[in-house]
Amino acid sequence: MAGLVVAGVLVTTGCSAGPLDGLDFETTVEPDWVVEEQLIGSPSAVDGMVTSYLLDDKDLTIAVWDEETGEELWRKPVSTGAGTPGVTRSAQAFTSQGKSWVTYLRPKTGSTWQYLVVADLATGERERIVNSSIYATSPPEQCDDDETVVCVPGFLHGTTDFADLRFQIGAERVTAAEGNSDGVRADGFRMVGVHLFSTYGRGHRGEEPEQLGYIEDDEVVWHRPYTEVFDKGYSTDGGWEWADGDSTEFAIGSGSFVDSSIFDAPDGTSYTRDLTERQVVALDRGTGETRWALAGGGGCPFINLDVFGEEDNELLVACRWNAGELASTAGSDDVTYPETPDVDLLGIDPHTGREVWSVPLGNLEYTEDSESFVSDDQSLILDLDGEVQAVDLATGAIDAIPEGTYLCERAREEFIAPHPSELGKTSPFGGGDARFPCDQDGSEIKTDALSVAALTLADGEEAESVFVSGTDRMARYTVPEELTLTDRLRDLW
Repeated sequence: MAGLVVAGVLVTTGCSAGPLDGLDFETTVEPDWVVEEQLIGSPSAVDGMVTSYLLDDKDLTIAVWDEETGEELWRKPVSTGAGTPGVTRSAQAFTSQGKSWVTYLRPKTGSTWQYLVVADLATGERERIVNSSIYATSPPEQCDDDETVVCVPGFLHGTTDFADLRFQIGAERVTAAEGNSDGVRADGFRMVGVHLFSTYGRGHRGEEPEQLGYIEDDEVVWHRPYTEVFDKGYSTDGGWEWADGDSTEFAIGSGSFVDSSIFDAPDGTSYTRDLTERQVVALDRGTGETRWALAGGGGCPFINLDVFGEEDNELLVACRWNAGELASTAGSDDVTYPETPDVDLLGIDPHTGREVWSVPLGNLEYTEDSESFVSDDQSLILDLDGEVQAVDLATGAIDAIPEGTYLCERAREEFIAPHPSELGKTSPFGGGDARFPCDQDGSEIKTDALSVAALTLADGEEAESVFVSGTDRMARYTVPEELTLTDRLRDLW
């Protein structure tokens, strides 16, 4: 039997299932309904309703639709809050106490402050909050440690103390979590993961150095200087990704070097970034101790840094940047590559940092306009040396993809909203990714019909809805139960 070695992984023909085997790319499904709106972020579906941010005559808005009919139930104006502009805002819907809710920030006229809102998802009716005026540094969301509480870091009106603000449904008042007495977060912090936070100091002009810390049950378990976790010159200003949910042994994340002088540079100033100056680290949850590190490691442009697989067979999927430079100009979104990035896709044992498999991606150029295939947690569809192929995330094995209808995505254009801290000014914010039908070459298809396989790869499950959020439309699909048999068989393999 013939065999082919790809990146150190033995791939045999005719003996094992390919990463996309069992998926139906030919049978197509028409949408149940389509709404034409300029979407922002990703939709959130709860209890027969779906909600999303959108632009309503250029103003950021939240809307809710009936999941079965697509009928709009209500919409309200929304504030971005003062969080990092590059982080995508998405609507936060959740269930608590037998009811469905959505939480967001409502703009305060003539102010950079906002009102915290927790509303009935079905009606938009707001919970009574007598002290709802806050300055939020991240959008509010359901607390990880208490499903009846909404959390948002920021300032409560009339106070000068930065705090982890919390609102318990029915309590009528926003309060500061007791854990804020630790003092580490007193001057401000933002959550960069489920448990991980970073402080706002950067060590410049007399500031305290930036800290990376871990929170459990409102208490700071540990904190370390950010540059000690990574290296000198590293900061969250260079971006971050963390896989620190409770399902993995360590908190695993990436950081990058950033030249802080660029933030004060006048428009037109040119600068270059070495794309290899990044790391992936695995930190002990209880102590913050570094258990292993990967130089040049980080998330990939087309997949988030994350751990996949079953508990006894987990793999971290990441990228290693071997070479590459990115050049840009202050005040401009244009970027060039003086040295084209050379990148490897890796499967890593998250417990030891040992490389299990690697797939060379070669000279990878990826811009905000680049498109990628929507994949699932078992496979990754990529253009490798001019040929679109699927990588099995468990083994690194590569296989050609069949003809049919797929889903692709690209970044939406940034939207303009009021500046988070300067009244009367505006700032660009990330719009998230837009999804659209494409063929096996990645070319956009002008159709509403999607294959069963495309919907399955987009988190479709038996008898559940799949929402495809594009640039100027959102569609809801239902995969008939009998058509999901191949996916169930695929799980058994």
